[in-house]
Amino acid sequence: MPQQEIIAILLSELEEAAAPLAAAFSGIAAAADGSQALRDAIAAASAQVDCIRAAAEAGGLLGLEVIGDRLRDNLQLLTDTGQEQRAASEELLLAWPERVMAYLLQPDSASACRELAQLLCEPAWPLPFSDHEAGLVLELLTAAAAAGGQQSERSREIGPDDVSLTPSGEVHPEVLAAFLDDAPRQAAELARCIHGLERAADLAATLNQARRIAHTLKGAAAVAGVAGVTNLTHHLEDLFEYLAASGRRPGRLLMDSLCEAADCLEAMIDALTGLGAPPANALAVLDSVLQWAQRMDRGELERYDAEPATAPPAYSAPPELAEQPAGEDLAPAAGIQSLRVPVATIDALYRYTGELSISGAQLAEGLARLERLQRALAEQDQVVQQRLFELEDLIDIQDVASAGYRLGPGQSGDDAFDPLELDQYNQLHGCSRALTEAVADWRELSMGLHDELARLRNLLNQQDRLHRALEGTVLAARLVSVRAIEARLQRFVRQACRATGKQAELEIAGVELPLDSELLQALVDPLGHLLRNAVDHGIEAPQERLAAGKPETGRISLSFTRDGNHVQIVCSDDGRGFDLDAIRQRAAERGLLAAADGADAEALQRLLLLPGFSTRQQVTHTSGRGIGLDAVHAAVRALNGTLSLHAVAGQGARFTLRLPTALVTVHALLVEAGGQVVAIPSGDLAHIPAPGSWQRIESPAGLRFQSPDLACPLRPLAAAMGRATPPAPDGSVPPVLLAHIGDAIEALEVERLIGSTHVVIKHFGAMLPRVRGVLGAAILGDGTVAPVLDLTGLLQGPPIAVQPAEILQPPSETLPEILVVDDSLSMRRALGQFLQDAGFRVRFARDGMEAIQAVERQQPDLLIVDLEMPRLNGLELTAHLRGRAATAALPVIMLTSRSMQKHRRQAELAGVDAYLTKPFQELELLATVERLLPASQPA
Repeated sequence: MPQQEIIAILLSELEEAAAPLAAAFSGIAAAADGSQALRDAIAAASAQVDCIRAAAEAGGLLGLEVIGDRLRDNLQLLTDTGQEQRAASEELLLAWPERVMAYLLQPDSASACRELAQLLCEPAWPLPFSDHEAGLVLELLTAAAAAGGQQSERSREIGPDDVSLTPSGEVHPEVLAAFLDDAPRQAAELARCIHGLERAADLAATLNQARRIAHTLKGAAAVAGVAGVTNLTHHLEDLFEYLAASGRRPGRLLMDSLCEAADCLEAMIDALTGLGAPPANALAVLDSVLQWAQRMDRGELERYDAEPATAPPAYSAPPELAEQPAGEDLAPAAGIQSLRVPVATIDALYRYTGELSISGAQLAEGLARLERLQRALAEQDQVVQQRLFELEDLIDIQDVASAGYRLGPGQSGDDAFDPLELDQYNQLHGCSRALTEAVADWRELSMGLHDELARLRNLLNQQDRLHRALEGTVLAARLVSVRAIEARLQRFVRQACRATGKQAELEIAGVELPLDSELLQALVDPLGHLLRNAVDHGIEAPQERLAAGKPETGRISLSFTRDGNHVQIVCSDDGRGFDLDAIRQRAAERGLLAAADGADAEALQRLLLLPGFSTRQQVTHTSGRGIGLDAVHAAVRALNGTLSLHAVAGQGARFTLRLPTALVTVHALLVEAGGQVVAIPSGDLAHIPAPGSWQRIESPAGLRFQSPDLACPLRPLAAAMGRATPPAPDGSVPPVLLAHIGDAIEALEVERLIGSTHVVIKHFGAMLPRVRGVLGAAILGDGTVAPVLDLTGLLQGPPIAVQPAEILQPPSETLPEILVVDDSLSMRRALGQFLQDAGFRVRFARDGMEAIQAVERQQPDLLIVDLEMPRLNGLELTAHLRGRAATAALPVIMLTSRSMQKHRRQAELAGVDAYLTKPFQELELLATVERLLPASQPA
């Protein structure tokens, strides 16, 4: 619809909304603080503003749309302000429709645009525009007017500033925070739309949804001052609008550019949120999208993109895209108020909650001791009472049985009282009566102590419940769903498919599972290794899959499930599996197995986890340099987890990661094994059989547990811990625990069952080595430190015997090292991130002088140098290296923005091995690096 028609509709809607808006604005100013009338007035005003904003969005009036967003935010903030401030805002609210009307009547009027933009700058607003934001909005308002008159000419030359991800320093922090909160979701949805274009049943709806998302991202990024996102989404929006209007499905070439742009946009957002480095190919991607937009402007898009996208893509969007109605708008974020809190504050709360748990356990232990003392006092009170009764009986018997009744002075026998007529008391009677009263007082105090201890126990139980609630709340603050990394995992597969020319589809199950954010981010790199390995090593080429009777598109599955106190991640594919013959041959060459021919399949597969082990004869960059699995294994071990693998030749491979979840406390069973008190998480236990309900059977294969319902291996827990197993006293049968060990159940003998309690797992830290099968230590209520066991990690040892003398060096020492020399910090970061992801170690130098010092300290395997640098440029650095015998053959790649022939000739004369220009192409750079690396590097 032409913009003039949209403006006419807006004017009509604004005229109809004038009276309701005025009434709502006046009601906001007059309503009492916190009243229902205030909330109703704000809701009515927000609804009218939303209608006008939606119409502005449909007409491409981005400036008016941004102003509508800010007015709506201010209306919501007025809910919590006082009546005085709302009254001060009434004049501004009533002026807003008039300013919008003036702008719509004369959209090309500079004064109308300026007055509308400046209206939201007044300090009476709860959230006014800053001067910088007002300037940006003014540009958007005037740009929309220019666009309505004629199509503005696109830039023909772009530079690094056009892909800058540095937000404007003058943007309001809340505006930037709002953009960073919502941008990852928007970018992920845009990527889903783009990757679903080839299979979308309703192409127009999918294109319109992609256009709306790109439009929203463009506006938000423009206000935040992020030029890179603004420029890329601007051209993408135009392309989507053109395709939707023409009803044309993008061809193969355009589709490839759009998919690469979607991945680049997600990488940009990741860099803005601190989850990664800026994409190294951002300038090349923007240039590609710009070229398509220019062809569209010239009416030549069909000529360049004539090939229809009928062939299957090199990668596929998730299948749920086909089921999701593409025409539906994105669901708005839930209207829940949030507060940005530093991660360090959440971590501190996490630690304090753990310390509170330890203090609570010590208080509970102290109270239990007092209760035991009180019960002992009560028992002693009964003993004293019994002795007192016996004493009184003896005194009474002594009085009655005394020989005769002695008369007092001057008394005759007739005057004396018989013992039965009057009690006679002496000092012994007085002492016994006083003792009886003291015992009664003691009993009353003892009962009072019992009551106070009971009240204290109730308070402690209440405090424990509150602590559990606090613990759950703190943990919830650290939890995010797996969906937070879903887009990055999908991007790993798409990039690997593009690099290898293969076709694969990634299915992720359990994306709603909440996990600790720190654990989730630590899993991104190892999961990326597994996914790239699945594409590069597992999934076959399309022709090979068809010949094997498989679908042309490979399938990779990734599932997340919770198993007690652990999370289990399974990554599987339907590729070629492992080549056991090649593994056996390589193991024999390295001498890793005592008898390689006799090793079973499981033993051979676990060899792939050894540092530096690879069956590849040629180096590839997609999944590293043949050591991706040992890097994954090291990362999983660093998280106190385990990694198991299984493959069937021709049917695919499966990798299972089992990791402990981050918990403040865990319920555990305390037992004694080998003279040591240890804690076993209750989630690892299946059952504790009653004595006499099972039999201990000795067999040639070892001890066995036998019961009517179960037969399984039996072993002493002390032996698994490497401690001596003391004999059972008097030939008694020691207690047994039935535990989940992987997918099986095993019986474990212990010396004593102590009890169950909640414990806080304290990790050992970097100063102590990781102990296999030990999650950490727990401080018990009596101050005892007990190790917390991971039974699966403790009892599932490597199934093969690796000879210690032949163990290869750690992965960090087998990686080729590249020295990046560039005076640009952003280029060093981008190159470093890119090369590290490709499987290389990277060092940095800012100029030629630093590079010479770095080479003298440790000679790298290859240098990537810039041409123009301070102190010593790239040509001088290369000449210096060629002049020394030790570095004369060191490969040097020059990466520069200079592309003229004379620069290439000077580099060749200086001894540069390869000359590449910025912005670099990933595949070209990696191919050059692999070609120039010394042939002695391990494959």
